[in-house]
Amino acid sequence: MKKIILLLNVILIAIGGAYFYKQYKFEHRFDKLLLCENKNYLDDTYFTKRLLNVEKTKEFYENYCKNEKSLGWFNSDLFMKSIGYELVEAIEESYNHGFDKEKYNLKQIKEDIKKYTNTKEFPSYEEEAKEAIKLDMLLTDAYIALFNDSYYGLTDWKKYKKFQHQYNKEYTLEAQEKRKQKLLDLNLSIEELTDEPLPKFEWEKPAKPLRDPANELVETLKNGEVYQSLNALHPDIKEYKKLVSFLKELRKNPNDNRLKINKILINLERFRWIVGDYDKSEKSIVVNIPSFTLHVLESGEKTWSMRVIVGKPKRPTPILEGELTHATLNPYWTAPPTIIREDMMKKADKMSEYLASHNMKLFKVVNDKKIEVKADDINWTIYKDAKKIPFVFRSEPGVDNPLGVIKFTFPNKYSVYMHDTDKRQYFAESYRAFSSGCVRLHEPKKLFSYLIGASEDINLSDYNSKNKPEYGVNLKSKFPVVFRYMTAGVSKDGRLEFYDDIYGYDGNHIKAIKGYEKIFDTNHISSPIKIPEKYL
Repeated sequence: MKKIILLLNVILIAIGGAYFYKQYKFEHRFDKLLLCENKNYLDDTYFTKRLLNVEKTKEFYENYCKNEKSLGWFNSDLFMKSIGYELVEAIEESYNHGFDKEKYNLKQIKEDIKKYTNTKEFPSYEEEAKEAIKLDMLLTDAYIALFNDSYYGLTDWKKYKKFQHQYNKEYTLEAQEKRKQKLLDLNLSIEELTDEPLPKFEWEKPAKPLRDPANELVETLKNGEVYQSLNALHPDIKEYKKLVSFLKELRKNPNDNRLKINKILINLERFRWIVGDYDKSEKSIVVNIPSFTLHVLESGEKTWSMRVIVGKPKRPTPILEGELTHATLNPYWTAPPTIIREDMMKKADKMSEYLASHNMKLFKVVNDKKIEVKADDINWTIYKDAKKIPFVFRSEPGVDNPLGVIKFTFPNKYSVYMHDTDKRQYFAESYRAFSSGCVRLHEPKKLFSYLIGASEDINLSDYNSKNKPEYGVNLKSKFPVVFRYMTAGVSKDGRLEFYDDIYGYDGNHIKAIKGYEKIFDTNHISSPIKIPEKYL
């Protein structure tokens, strides 16, 4: 009997040992076969030839494999996780945000997923591991590419500046020829008609905080929030989301809406450049240059608007963001160097009369102090073509002051601001690009009273009882202010609106979008508006 029991124990041990050995072998069947344990895959063209960003994909695995041995998008049994399907969904939806979804290898990813998941048995563990690695790298690469495009945008800034500079050159020469012909038609001399300087393209790549998708993906795969992480990269701005909704509707009838679709697509890209969180602020100010309009927003919703005058095409209003903290009543106006060189020096031979007619004084700066001088004492001929004029031209407070009775300033490198004006007749025009870069306000007192929380019939003298020049008033809080260039937008009552491309940015911008041929209908790009003849 004892022998039988001993024999049975031997048999059971043998069966158990075989089972545990088999189980151990099954659990470790992919040992040394996966990418983290075999970095050679990162340099094998079989795995990397389809990738959009090989170096960033390699960087991800270098970081990921410091703490992991498995693949990022697969579990230990090499079944693809649900986050892989989340990525596919995010890529599909990128089309609604103005991206070319096929750029991210969507078709290839879907084919590879289908092929991998439908394969019931691979020839070997090595083959199964290789196919999983290839798909894992493809998913990682697609995530990184979509992350970069969603966060940083699609614009090639070097191309954009090159195209715009060429456009500005051609546009300036054309406008100058028209002015010359206009003078000739009136039998007037063209001898004093000087060459116009080229407009500056004052639109710079947004200084967004740097983010590294390769690093962030490591954490994203841990928490399993792939779709959420990509969706959060799109601008969290109410107007942007409304434009996305309009884009979906227009695409239902693309043949009838090609021009409108193009307009929305290029403006969705511009929303990606906005850095600040003005849309979440209790109160904020947005100036949209092409619509000649200032909007007051409360928690991202337009509450009221006013007409504005913006920079003329040869002196465009720059795109910027800032914070408004104070206003100035009865301001002086100091002429900027551009206006001195390009406008005032044309009147050099009659400078005294010019200054008197504009209620201006002339100063020379000595030891950081302004000393008033007489225009008649200056030999202006030596400064007529000078790049730097060593004088300060200052307009005194009063009805003739170009800034009117109030200005709103905020720090920015362009030295532009918002202000009242002495030339209010231009607000009646539909085309209102007449300033030298600053923004002139139709209702400056209304804005001032709103920002300080007073009634609209405010008396400015209550804040400046002694009628002092340059009298500053601190606002109760900081107000985000944004100057932007949107040729498509949404009205206060929710209507889709389009505006003229007054600076000729749209067409040049479209051509500077990476892969623009697959995103835009290049046969339906709107032409920039030209300056109306009466303003030449």
